[in-house]
Amino acid sequence: MKTAELCIIYTTIGSVEEGRAIARKLVEQQRIVCAHIFPAGHSVYPWEGKVVEENEIVMFLKTKEVLKSEAMSQLESLHPYECPCILSFDITEVNAPYFDWVSNNLGA
Repeated sequence: MKTAELCIIYTTIGSVEEGRAIARKLVEQQRIVCAHIFPAGHSVYPWEGKVVEENEIVMFLKTKEVLKSEAMSQLESLHPYECPCILSFDITEVNAPYFDWVSNNLGA
C-alpha cells in the first residue's frame, strides 16, 4: 500500500443522464479520474418547509487531493441543484498499481 493523496467526492443528482454528463466533463477536463454512478438511491430531507422524498442518483468521483478544490468547484458549477450536496473524503492508503493509474491519467 502507498500513502495516498487521493480523495473521493460524493454528490447526489436527479438522473443517471445528468450524472453521466457531469462525469464526462470532469474526466475530459482531468479534474477527476473516474466516476461511479449508483442509480438506486432514495432521499428524505426537509426543503422549503416540507419533508421531501425523491429518488436520487449517488455519485462517487475520484481525484487527487491537489485537484479536489477545482473538481468540487467545477462540480458545483455544473450541478443542476440549487443547493447540491458535495462532500469530500480523503483517502490515506491505496494500492500502488491503482495510485499509479490515477497519477498517469491526471495531469496534476
